[in-house]
Parts: sequence; C-alpha cells; structure tokens
Amino acid sequence: MNKIESEVKFLITDKNIIRKKILNLGAENQGEVFEYNILFDDKNDSLFHKKNMLRLRRDKRNRLTLKIPPENKNVEVKTFKELEVDVDNFDTMTEILNSLGLFPKIIYEKYRETLLLNDAIFCIDSMPFGNFLEIEANEQEIRPLSSKIGLCWPKRSILNYFEIFEIIKDKCMLSFSDITFKNFAPVNFNPKTIAYLFESGN
Repeated sequence: MNKIESEVKFLITDKNIIRKKILNLGAENQGEVFEYNILFDDKNDSLFHKKNMLRLRRDKRNRLTLKIPPENKNVEVKTFKELEVDVDNFDTMTEILNSLGLFPKIIYEKYRETLLLNDAIFCIDSMPFGNFLEIEANEQEIRPLSSKIGLCWPKRSILNYFEIFEIIKDKCMLSFSDITFKNFAPVNFNPKTIAYLFESGN
C-alpha cells in the first residue's frame, strides 16, 4: 500500500458517547484489537532526524510501515506518505531489521476500535496515557466530520502519540521510554490537565 494519509486526533473523556455519535452517522464498527508496536531506527537515529517513522505492528496481522512527512507541512491536519506491507513472521522481520542495522527504539501499546464511514476511518484509541479519537479521511472532510460528532476543532492535535508522550514524560518527569500499560500503571496522571500543550488551536 502506498498513499498519502491525512488525520487529526482528539483527546476524549467518554468513549461510549463518541462511539454512539459516530455510529449515528451510519458508521460500521469493525471491533477492537490490541496492538503491539515497535519503532526502529539506526544507532544515529537517522530516521528520527528526518521525521520518518519505521514501525513493525502486531495485532490480528503483522505489518511493516514507513511514514514519511510531506515537504510542505499542513498546520490544519497531519499529512504523511505511508508505505506498508504485510509480514508473515513478526520475529523474523525483527531479525531482518536488526541485521540491517535497525534496532527497537520505542515499544508502544494500545487498544484500537475502528469504525468505517465511507472512506473515513474513525479510530478510538485507548492509550496507556489516555483515550483519543483519530479521524483519518480526505483532508477537506476531516473538519466537517469532527463537527458532526461535536468535537471542538481548536482542540485537535496533529502530533503523533510519541510527540504527545514526550510532553507527558517531561511534565510528569517519567523515567521510562516505552509506552506500555505496565509502565503507566503506577502513574497518577490526568491528560486533560496538560491537553493544551498538544492541541493545535485555531
């Protein structure tokens, strides 16, 4: 798969209310899966410095994904080029990447519930540090869709989860780098208290 993706995220407090609003638009619920993800980079963090992301994901299947930012940054929504392939064996793919000088940099987990409405994809993500709604659609359709389910456009985020985590890590003085439910279990944290730091505003 090779395509340009456009998306935004919203911090949400009640998944049930958001889900009901999306379903009322006529969306079809695809169910929820647990995701285990590894981000890879070389010893010089070459991909990170180029703002590229190489991810190996395991949920119901295994996928290797490369995300590349566009030359011209969009301040309204997050856009990037995505290259993705299915992988038969997660562990073997990890060994291949290691042999090429690419090693795990960050592990992150989440539960993702996906709802489809025509060409739009709504993802209700339960992250270790809070619940988010991700809307992926045609660039011009994202804002109207968010309005239809009662979301405030200035409160959207165009950061990825790792950038949001870095803000949380700094504010909470966390010592770990992997975004796992186990790591966050003892952390007393309410993402609403610092949401303004990762919202995009007007």
